[in-house]
Amino acid sequence: MADTSTKAKPKAKAKAKPAAKPASAPKKSKAQMVSASNVNVVRERGRKKQREKQRRMMLYGMIGMTTVMVGLGVVFGVHQDIVDWGYRQWVRVTYDAGYEFRELVVEGRKVTPADAIVSAVGMASGDPLFLYSLDHIRQQLEKIPTVRQAHVGRDLSGTITVNLIERQPYVLWQHEGLVRVIDEDGVVLEGERPEDYPHMITVVGSEAPQHMHELVQLFKEDKDLARRIVASVLVSDRRWDIHFDTGIHVKLPEEQPIRAWKKMIDLQKTENILSKPIKEIDMRDPNAQYLSLPDDLEAVERDEPDGDA
Repeated sequence: MADTSTKAKPKAKAKAKPAAKPASAPKKSKAQMVSASNVNVVRERGRKKQREKQRRMMLYGMIGMTTVMVGLGVVFGVHQDIVDWGYRQWVRVTYDAGYEFRELVVEGRKVTPADAIVSAVGMASGDPLFLYSLDHIRQQLEKIPTVRQAHVGRDLSGTITVNLIERQPYVLWQHEGLVRVIDEDGVVLEGERPEDYPHMITVVGSEAPQHMHELVQLFKEDKDLARRIVASVLVSDRRWDIHFDTGIHVKLPEEQPIRAWKKMIDLQKTENILSKPIKEIDMRDPNAQYLSLPDDLEAVERDEPDGDA
């Protein structure tokens, strides 16, 4: 009998499903990542602003206290030692709060030695910013021979700014065989050589530097006329004789020299007086001017025959 049974086919193995991936966190946008990275920076800035605010409040408090103490010293005669003590405390507290000197900025310097400026300021990097008052620093700077005027400022960042107005050569001063360069205040400018200023006006007289303010006023009245001056002589330490490039010299009065000088300006503008054959113009009389002729012209006038002869 035929075998009609069939062999059972083996069942196919079921494929294993891959394990499910854990759900990933949502991606952050670039803006969110930048914002997160700046959190610490913002916090640090906030702390710095807070510290700066505290420092400023402390500083303003000390300014108020010092102002009150100085005011008491002025009004009620509080001893200077107490005022000085208050200022020293202010310097200490502001220094502890972080106010240090860090930088010196100088403007207007041309001939003043840099080391002289640093020495006058008297502060090194890291010193208390308020170690010296601005007025003290200014006074020290103006002791430098080449400095005519100084302006001093201070910034809470630690910078002290110095703006200089330096003395400028103005005239040559001749006295006892020596010639020196002086400025319009009559201060001798050491280091300046007279030979470097061959066209500069020469002033003569032992007290000429002390009377420079009078000459400065004269020169400013008419700059064109002032350019014609070659020398100014202080006579008897009281009045000026002005010598021009044509050889004419003008005698000014001791009193009201500016008034007489203005008359000289008018004479030059209306009569071109400097072009005339004149030796001297005496303006010491407030009511008249006396002209002197050169010696050769006086001799000619004396020798001329009388027309009626």
